[in-house]
Amino acid sequence: MSLRRVGPYLVGMTVEEAVTEGGLPLFVQESADPPCAYYTHDPATGLDQQVEFMVQANRIRRIDVIGEVVKTRSGVGNGSSESEVIGAYGDAVVLSRAETDISGHDFVTYVPLDDADADYRLRFETFDNVVTSFWVGEIPNVEWVNRCR
Repeated sequence: MSLRRVGPYLVGMTVEEAVTEGGLPLFVQESADPPCAYYTHDPATGLDQQVEFMVQANRIRRIDVIGEVVKTRSGVGNGSSESEVIGAYGDAVVLSRAETDISGHDFVTYVPLDDADADYRLRFETFDNVVTSFWVGEIPNVEWVNRCR
């Protein structure tokens, strides 16, 4: 996983391009708002437990990692500690409290230093200092706490 990609899936691809590149169909999993929907793989593949795709205007705007298999290039993933995330990304991370009332629920966001990547983020959601999910994507979608809103 990198700032713009998870495996063959690239932020900005159309759903059709993602199906072609990934070699598997994608299915609408959740649609909170008609212009925004979440897609995933067929549950029979088991891949639906690994990644989910936020789609707006038929383009992938964000890729969420929910399983334990996918890691960043730096080896950070679900189950990693906040200190491991900070150690991997150093001064390029921003810590913030979640926009919820749940104590211990925070975000660690990697903000790229390169101007070419200024519109992208890698965001880790943590609970009690452990990564519970993370995602890559474009601003503003990557900053949304409640998925399609």
